[in-house]
Amino acid sequence: MADGLKAGMTMKPQLFVEASVSFVVIYNFTTIVSKMTPVQIVDLINHLWIIFDDIAAKHNVYKVGRRLLNSCLSRRY
Repeated sequence: MADGLKAGMTMKPQLFVEASVSFVVIYNFTTIVSKMTPVQIVDLINHLWIIFDDIAAKHNVYKVGRRLLNSCLSRRY
């Protein structure tokens, strides 16, 4: 579905009987990044997304969307 939407296709809604939502909060994020350069902050966030993406792929999770500091995930059952 995500690939179809990215390609500009109109997609029919899908029903998920069960879904989980994950909101990720990095404890003391402001304090941690206050000591970093902008490039280091981007590298940190990119590294975290790589870890989250690997975990999602390992568990067959369909990623609905994500924002800078959180990600919304839905697992297909």
